[in-house]
Amino acid sequence: MLPRSHFFHSIRFKSSSSPKPATRIHPIQLDHQSLINSQHAQASAKSLIDQLLAHHPKFKETLEPFAKLNFSTSGGKGGQNVNKVNTKATLKLELGKLNSIIPAYWITNLSNSHLYAPQTGQLVIHSSLTRSQPSNVDDCWTKLHHIFKSASEAGLIGETSVEQAEKVKRLKSIDKSRTKKLKSIRKDIKANRSKPIF
Repeated sequence: MLPRSHFFHSIRFKSSSSPKPATRIHPIQLDHQSLINSQHAQASAKSLIDQLLAHHPKFKETLEPFAKLNFSTSGGKGGQNVNKVNTKATLKLELGKLNSIIPAYWITNLSNSHLYAPQTGQLVIHSSLTRSQPSNVDDCWTKLHHIFKSASEAGLIGETSVEQAEKVKRLKSIDKSRTKKLKSIRKDIKANRSKPIF
């Protein structure tokens, strides 16, 4: 796990109503109120997004120590072995353990996600797109990254509706392409299994 200081540095907030020295606040203390009251907080929040979320490997490396993975059989209709092999991946992440890793407002936004289980205080993500454990695990992490990206940007100002629409459009395009690729892989696997063996 990378040290917390690798990502976060204390920032100064200038007071607009008093000449008193600037107050230091650690970025993980950023909440919705500080985002509303300070442009410096907004800038710091955007900087943290770039540091932690811009690169998927760094994001996974940072959160992996706090995540739990398990596998189970896929439900519903399936082929000859689809319901007999533990390929469905479930990733669980306890938000309470991330207080020293991510800003407070991220945790607040994540706790409002439809993937948050209030009974356990965890984000719970499933994937059974393929019959491959590694592929389904990667899909779980991709979904988690998207959730964190959305949570980190909620409450920030300075983005026009056009820019937001373009961002959503790009994310949908990426997700559609990924789903199409995974479906193609499943189709090829199924086709190969149906070929006669001589």
